[in-house]
Amino acid sequence: MAASSFDPWCEFAFGVSETSPGGKEGGFNADDPSRENPTWRGIELSEWRDWRHDQTLTADDMRDLLRLSEIKEISHENYWNVVNGDGLPAGVDVLLSDHALNAGPETAAILLQRMLDVRVDGKIGPITLLALRGFGTPGQSIIKIRNKMEADYRSDRKFPEDGNGWLARLNICTALAIKLAAAASIAPIGAVSQT
Repeated sequence: MAASSFDPWCEFAFGVSETSPGGKEGGFNADDPSRENPTWRGIELSEWRDWRHDQTLTADDMRDLLRLSEIKEISHENYWNVVNGDGLPAGVDVLLSDHALNAGPETAAILLQRMLDVRVDGKIGPITLLALRGFGTPGQSIIKIRNKMEADYRSDRKFPEDGNGWLARLNICTALAIKLAAAASIAPIGAVSQT
């Protein structure tokens, strides 16, 4: 429920400055011939074209013009909001938003809904949020979600070649999520968002 988790997640995922190589989503991979859709700091070219309403933009345009402020706007709209980041407990918001960035928002929502044994519709709404409250503390929820994410990664056909990177990112993101959950649990009464 802490909107303030968005900025630490962006710092983790994308880096903190316009000139930094980025966080975990740092590379520009247009030179990788196996990629049909180049990415820059985690944003796919097709996604950026849709965001800008300009299908003529190229990978070179993206590398030269896409800035951290726009990456944050895109990630807030296309990932954070779609998984209802502001409605989730601190830490859980970060873990699910990062999973949405990597696997897609619907996949992240479905993972949570299946864990909670609620109707699966790929949207985190009031029923999913209510079920999450009974799932344990935010810290317990983070560990359960993290473990399910790892199991899903291990079952993916690309795990043998990409799995070490996926798990390393997952572990670092989990540590951030636990830190944010702990900070929210000891925040002064007036500092906790009531949204």
